[in-house]
Amino acid sequence: MDFSRGDLVAGVGISAGEYVGKEVVSAYGKTEKFHKVIEEDKDLIHYLPCNEDISLRKLPTKRTLMRYLRDLKSSKMIDVGEIEGSRYRYFKNKFLKGSLKPMLEVFHDLNILKKEKKISVSERKLFNELKEKLVIEASYILDQKQDHSEHLLENIGITT
Repeated sequence: MDFSRGDLVAGVGISAGEYVGKEVVSAYGKTEKFHKVIEEDKDLIHYLPCNEDISLRKLPTKRTLMRYLRDLKSSKMIDVGEIEGSRYRYFKNKFLKGSLKPMLEVFHDLNILKKEKKISVSERKLFNELKEKLVIEASYILDQKQDHSEHLLENIGITT
């Protein structure tokens, strides 16, 4: 995917940040190209290798986010029939895909498990990690403070 300077991006390990561009870094006689992303929320600069398959993506539009959230109003689990084996591993693999919709679906299902008090310790950790990431992403997409984004997620029925 091609990114332009100033694009808002997210990915595994990056909640949301501004794409700065590609940079060439030389170390130990090797030269490599990296994507440079500034995550203002945490005052971090990420260098992601260009030659590796990374899950860096542009943040979706406000309209797309709102449509995804509307689709998740149901109090029924989305992936209940598809899970074979470890539920945590299934959710973690789906989360690592990196795109917003699967992350929201995992978060929705974990929230239902949490409300029904059927969530494991590792699933709760994943839930908290997703909650932090989604609140930050939503605040970037909606151009609001994190409190407002969290409140929006609460009102739509995704988070507690």
